[in-house]
Amino acid sequence: MSATKIEEEIDSSRCHGQWQKLPKLAKKISKYQNYSVLEQLIYGEHSLNVNLNLRRKHVAYDSDNPSKLSYEPAIPKDSLT
Repeated sequence: MSATKIEEEIDSSRCHGQWQKLPKLAKKISKYQNYSVLEQLIYGEHSLNVNLNLRRKHVAYDSDNPSKLSYEPAIPKDSLT
């Protein structure tokens, strides 16, 4: 698989919320020269998404309106390291 095809698969996985695919794609892209920054970015995005999903509380947005919006609790900065 070419680096371009891997990049397309990375973009597609991001757009479709298929975060579980990213570590495998990062490993594939790391085999190509000059892709170390993209590799690290992918690992970071995956880690952030996993952390967000572990901390996410189910917030009901059904009753939201322009005057009242529901927000998820903030994530502590120290938990993102």
